[in-house]
Amino acid sequence: MRITFRQSYRSSGKNNPATTGKLRFAYNVIGTAEELKQYKQSRGDFYIEDEQGTPIHTSLQYVGRSANLIQIRDGRFIADTSAIDQASSLAEQHPFLAGELAKSIVSQLGIAPAPVAVRTTETADLNK
Repeated sequence: MRITFRQSYRSSGKNNPATTGKLRFAYNVIGTAEELKQYKQSRGDFYIEDEQGTPIHTSLQYVGRSANLIQIRDGRFIADTSAIDQASSLAEQHPFLAGELAKSIVSQLGIAPAPVAVRTTETADLNK
């Protein structure tokens, strides 16, 4: 089963006032009919879908434009962040690799680097 990025938003705190204003990420859930049935059952009262019936997975963490959705022992479904976790561990072990690992993960997540603003200054001609 896979998830694809849909949108980000701030939590209203409807189900838990402590989450009011927290940044959340929403993903469309894509899978077979059986997988989607299992996903719906696992979410219980917290299952949500859009107007077209597409299941929506929410998370406090951005996991990229798309990711695998895996079922863990207790029956819940979570985004597979193993590649990010491995890179994080390597960066902790070898700080000199951190920059290159970050670039690699950012490119895998599909995040475009922010444009760099270039500031120009004109200098007066001091010879006049």
